[in-house]
Amino acid sequence: MREGRWYVPAGFWLRVGAFLIDMVILLGVHSLLVWITGIKQPTTEQSLQLFRQFVDELMRGGMFSQRTLEMMGQYQRPAQLAGWLNVATCAAYFTFFNGLVGASFGKLALGLRVLRQDGRLPGVGLAFLRYLGYFIVAKLAYTAWLIPFDSQRRTLYDMVLRTNVYRPLR
Repeated sequence: MREGRWYVPAGFWLRVGAFLIDMVILLGVHSLLVWITGIKQPTTEQSLQLFRQFVDELMRGGMFSQRTLEMMGQYQRPAQLAGWLNVATCAAYFTFFNGLVGASFGKLALGLRVLRQDGRLPGVGLAFLRYLGYFIVAKLAYTAWLIPFDSQRRTLYDMVLRTNVYRPLR
């Protein structure tokens, strides 16, 4: 019980819905940050030119010219920087909102809460560890973080950290 309400573990589809809402928000935030920081992604034409050059050199024996390798490096650096910016943005978003509010915007929209087993908010430290678990499992098994693993519908990292996503009992 929290705030005079009883909570029960949230189901799979509610969690998926909250995640999709969060992804839309994070896509907007990430796009804005990429624009603000000036990270330049290659245009579609530049990407196609590199792809054509790449295939052409593969067909001629598989040796890449110095120009092709330089172009690949030139295009990879901004993509890697944007990728790490995305990881940092997601970590901050989920850590602070789940830790301090008990819910991201997606979870708030669907009435869900991330709570400890005793009904308290996770706090920033535990929320960060929860995000790390989420990140590691997501990278190892892609969407496996969404799959409930026990009768309380907890993911692997929720079991380890003694947290869960709950919905109010109606």
